[in-house]
Amino acid sequence: MSRYPITGVIGTPFGVFRRTDGKWHWGVDIAAARGTEVVAPEDVEVVRVWEDDKTPPFVGYGPGGVLARAIAPPQRYHLLAHLAPGQQASVGDIIHEGERIGEISAVGHVHWEIRREPVDGPDTRPRNTYDPVLWVATGALVEKSRGGGLFVWLLLWWLVSRG
Repeated sequence: MSRYPITGVIGTPFGVFRRTDGKWHWGVDIAAARGTEVVAPEDVEVVRVWEDDKTPPFVGYGPGGVLARAIAPPQRYHLLAHLAPGQQASVGDIIHEGERIGEISAVGHVHWEIRREPVDGPDTRPRNTYDPVLWVATGALVEKSRGGGLFVWLLLWWLVSRG
């Protein structure tokens, strides 16, 4: 089973090009009010935590966040960024699906990535990422595709809207 880490509106989908900074977006941004509880999308073990935007290799991922390893195979890691510093789980914590892992910071959304390998530095950022929305919808780990994410989103929206 898999779930979204928060209930909210998806702002920036997976695999789209952002004109604002000229980069591809390898996660999903889900908007919610500051202080909204963020939960584990599945059973995970917290392997890294950061409190600011200056902690390598998480520079650029916002004020705080968690990197958590999925307990069930296959190997994958959930990166949840833009969490309120000091409000997230601790390294070594086992968090079960649906349990609190942190809360939304003043940024107003959570950035969620699913990766095949842990984050080792900025050079690994765009590689081996999976679309979180497709993972929730199908349980499948679908690797990145530039621009393909938007097509899949529209297809899913069309299928769901048909009832």
